[in-house]
Amino acid sequence: ANAAVDPNLVSGFNEFAFITHQKLYQSGKSDVYSPYSIGVLMALLVNGSAGNTRDELTQALHITNTDHLNMSIDLLNQSLTNNK
Repeated sequence: ANAAVDPNLVSGFNEFAFITHQKLYQSGKSDVYSPYSIGVLMALLVNGSAGNTRDELTQALHITNTDHLNMSIDLLNQSLTNNK
């Protein structure tokens, strides 16, 4: 099932995670955050958005294809948790 995971989504989430870490990381602090969880939440917001908001969300997530976005997230989650 890993082959079915949308590489656009994986690549976008990776880029989003690196950028998020660069912006949130502060030396000497012990904050905990999950760029993956933030990315999933933002991807879910894409479903209910339109126009500029949708464009900004997809740009922030570095994803270009939102076809079957929920299914792609589900497949990615399954591949990460081995719940096939």
